[in-house]
Formats: sequence, structure tokens, C-alpha cells
Amino acid sequence: MAGGDVLVVATLDTKGAEAAYLCERIADHGSAPVLVDAGVLGTADGIAPAVTRHEVARASGHTLDEVIATGSRGAAVELMMDGLRSIMPALAARRSFVGACGIGGAEGALLAATALRALPFGIPKVVLSPILSGVREFAPFVGAQDMVLVHSVVDLQGLNGYTRAMLDLTARLACVGSVAPQRRRNGVRRVGMSLNGNTTTVGTQIREALERRGCEVVAFHSNGVGGVAMERLAQSGGLDLVIDLTTNELVEEVVTGLFPVRDRLRIAGNVPRVVVAGCLDFVCQPGVDRIDPRFRDRPRDLHNPEITLVRVSREEAGRIASELVERLVASDAPVRLIVPTGGLSLGGSPGGSFHDAEADAAFAGAVADAAAGRLEVELVDAAINDDALAAAVVDAFNAIAPFERPGVSVP
Repeated sequence: MAGGDVLVVATLDTKGAEAAYLCERIADHGSAPVLVDAGVLGTADGIAPAVTRHEVARASGHTLDEVIATGSRGAAVELMMDGLRSIMPALAARRSFVGACGIGGAEGALLAATALRALPFGIPKVVLSPILSGVREFAPFVGAQDMVLVHSVVDLQGLNGYTRAMLDLTARLACVGSVAPQRRRNGVRRVGMSLNGNTTTVGTQIREALERRGCEVVAFHSNGVGGVAMERLAQSGGLDLVIDLTTNELVEEVVTGLFPVRDRLRIAGNVPRVVVAGCLDFVCQPGVDRIDPRFRDRPRDLHNPEITLVRVSREEAGRIASELVERLVASDAPVRLIVPTGGLSLGGSPGGSFHDAEADAAFAGAVADAAAGRLEVELVDAAINDDALAAAVVDAFNAIAPFERPGVSVP
């Protein structure tokens, strides 16, 4: 790729020479580096940024002196992260970035990732750091974005044969060009759908039915990131409609499971949705020998060696039902909620390891009570992967998104 602006984020008080070298390599690829200084202490070393640390601090609502005066490195970094989140949308609108990268140690990598996550899907995003090894939790860096994390192996202190090689790699990755999705064809609706192994069977039926009516279906794995990514993409116009078939991430937030998320089912309220209470009967836990003591005496199912699915309690199910309805009634666009009363998951279906018909009936009743007069709810006498559930979802989809292209029948 040649041409276009490439964002570079670094703390220039400690990574000035390395950032300068990275910018030179980006220019060698025919692109224009736009350098943002996210440093706090010291002074910019050897290169003038396009966006200064003073500007980043002001975007957080503070002067740089006030940021420094917090007296805590962690607090200062938090404020600069706030500044980056605030400043990036306007900067991206002015520059139309074709790539982005950032470098740093522990704090620098977090600052860089914070800035890069503000960019749209499809723009190459690369963070280089010596802390990005497999023993590190990657969620704080990646979030729900399309991010490449590069373990530098060596520390990014000074320019030598090893650091130059890693900075060269970072420049190449940031300059590979946009991988934005293809333009949708005229009249083709792009539909997001949440899935996991519990709902692959019914999801396949729904996808095939929608594809027959000319839709493009994009699946998202409900692994603590996928549902939020789907909602954000829908909110930004990347999806026309959503079938939220697998909503277990809500449980992770309400009950605090293995994959905690924030704001699930709150983000895409501007997009028509069919929402299924799919997999709301379990919370994810680690392998059986590491289950939280709160959940050890409950019915469970070993999903794989690293993940155990544990049945939620009836008290937790009541809270989940209430939260589900409260989040959906706030939607601005049409929304339909479907509850499969014969089993919300594979393990919760008849014959499953934690099937509990009475608990399912109580959950469905709690949903209906919370939604009364505020939200349209359909109770379907079927388990999650039954044909009847797939048909109900397609019918609800047809109701909120009537097919308009002539000559093509609705399945």
C-alpha cells in the first residue's frame, strides 16, 4: 500500500527515538505518519508530534499539570486514556486513517490500544510491546476491536538490530491497507447474528432461511466480546438488523462470570432486533478444578477443558430476566423478544446435564411479568435448537423487516 495517513501513538518522553524510527519506516511505505504523544512526564524526545500531550490532557478535561499533579502514575494514565478516547473521533474524521499503530511498555501499550480502539472496523491496528506475551490478559488491549498485538520479545529501549526489526514489522503491518468489508449489493440487508456452540444448529437454519430471502448474515461468537462487537457495528451502520440469538454474555455481566462484559443489549437500540433468551440459564466458569466456590455445588456441563457451564440459580435467573427486559424496552427501533420455554441451551434442554423445567417456567414467567405492557414477548414451546424456535425467529424477523424486493419469496 502507498499513500494515506497512518496514526502512530507513543509516549515520546520514553519512546521518542523509537517512534521517530517507526515514522520513518511508515514514510518509506509511502504513507504519512500522524504522531500522537501520550506521554506524561519528561519532554518529547527527538521528534515533534502532530498531537501533543497537552492536547491529549485537555481532551480529558484537565491541563497536563493537573494530570501530573494526581501524584499517581496509574491515575495519570487513566486521565490520558480518557483524553485519547475523547480526541480520537475528531482526529479520525479529519485524517481518514488507512492504518494505525502504537508502541510502548505496560502503560504505553494500554494508551496506544485505547486510541486505536476508537478507529472503525477494517483499519489495520497494530500494538507493539514487550508485555504482549501469552501470559497476559489481552482484553484490556483488544476490547471488541480488530486489533493485532505483536510481542516485541526484546524491550523497546534504544535502537538496535532487534528493535529495528520489530519496528519495521509494525510499520509494514500498519501500512498493509484497509480491509473494510465489501460494499453490500443494492437491496441486500446485512444481518448480525450472535452464536456459540449451543446455538450453532438453530443458527444455521436461521442463516439459511435469511440467505434464501437475499440477506447477508454475519455471525458473532458470544464469547464476552462478540456480542458487544456486533452491537457496536450495528450502532455505527455496519449492520441493518440484528438477530441476537445467543445472549449469554448478559449473564456474565449480571452474575459476574468468566467473561464479564459491559452494556450488553444496550448498545444497538437504534437497529431493529429479534432477541432470543438463548443460553441465559448458565454462567461460564473455568475448568472444573477452578470453578468459583459460589458455583461448585450446582449442576454443570463441561463445555471444553477450559470452560465449564454452570446452571444459574433461580434468584439469579430472576435478576437476569429483569435486566433483559429493562435493556430492551430502552430500544428506539423495533425489538421482539423470544423465550424458548423448552430449554434455553443444550445443557438446559431435555436430556441435558442441567435441564430444569420448573426453573425455565419461572424464568419465562419473570420475563413476561417484567415485559407486561412494555415489550412484545413470544413464549415458544420448544428447546433452543428445535425447528419451531428457528421458525419463530424467522417469523419475528419478517415482522420487523418485511421483505420488499419483488420476485423473491419469504421462506
